Amino acid sequence: MVTKTFPTGGTMKIEYLECGCNSAEHAIRVIMYDDKESVPCIPEFHINVQLTNRAGFFKRLWLALKYVFNPVSDDYHWVETTLEDEDVNRLLELLSEYKELNRESMMGLKRE
Repeated sequence: MVTKTFPTGGTMKIEYLECGCNSAEHAIRVIMYDDKESVPCIPEFHINVQLTNRAGFFKRLWLALKYVFNPVSDDYHWVETTLEDEDVNRLLELLSEYKELNRESMMGLKRE
């Protein structure tokens, strides 16, 4: 886990959860940001999944043309990640921590 502290007193935690197949392309990045000095003090929670498209030049050109001329498209890119037990537990810990931060901010408590 990477934790960054900002001069305003806020903190950002970044956690990478790997897929069970150990592929870097299936990794999930979880970011939790808590700016203790902002008003209202509402923490943020983000889950990022890397979508890799290794299509050739002409395939990418075709997809770009379809995107430009057909704004309603069924061309979505999905990737799946299989989390091991320890990563599932870590994700649950992060979600619980976020839920607690959010509860405190909604109650108007001053956090340290």
